[in-house]
Amino acid sequence: MKTVLRILMVFVAIASCFAQDQSKKHEPASTAKESATVVREGVARSAYRLDFKVYEIENGKRTNERAYTMTARVSGDWSRVNVGTRVPIVTKEKSKDIEYTYLDVGIDLKCRLTEQAGKLFGEVHMGVSSIAQPGQTADPRVSTMPVLRNTNSQGETQITPGKPQIIISADDVNSKKKLQLELTATRID
Repeated sequence: MKTVLRILMVFVAIASCFAQDQSKKHEPASTAKESATVVREGVARSAYRLDFKVYEIENGKRTNERAYTMTARVSGDWSRVNVGTRVPIVTKEKSKDIEYTYLDVGIDLKCRLTEQAGKLFGEVHMGVSSIAQPGQTADPRVSTMPVLRNTNSQGETQITPGKPQIIISADDVNSKKKLQLELTATRID
C-alpha cells in the first residue's frame, strides 16, 4: 500500500511539472525589437545607453582610455558593468599544502537613473582596483606581497543627454596621474 502511494505521488509530481511546461508554451513570446519606453506602475520609463570612458591623465595628457557601455531605464533600478580578473594570492604555505585567496582586480561601474521635474539624474558608483607594479610599493620589505590600489567614488549628478560630461575626477595617491570618468547618455527610442 505504501509503495502504491509513493508511486502515485511521484506520478502527480511529474504530471504537475509537465502542466507547468505546457502553460509556458502558450505565453506570447517577446519580440526582439522592444520599445525603449516601458510602462511600470502606470508610468512610462525611458531607456538610455550609457557610454562611460575612464581616462588616466598624466602631465595634462591622456595616457590610457577604457570604454564601457550599459543600458539603464529611468526606474531607480541599478545597472552594472563589472570587468576584472580574480588574482590568486598565497595565504598559507606548509610543506606541500598551499592555500589561496582571490582578490578581484578591475573596474566596477553602477548607475541608476531617475527623473525629477523633467530632468534626468544619475547616481554613479565607480570602483577601480589594481595591483601596484614592482618598485611602486612604499616599503621594500613587503615586495613578496602584492599591494592593492583602490579608487572608489560615488555621487549623483544631473545628466544632459547627448552631451559628454566628466562626472568623477580623482588624483592617484601613488603618482601624479589623475583618473576621470566621463559619461554620455543617449536616449534609446
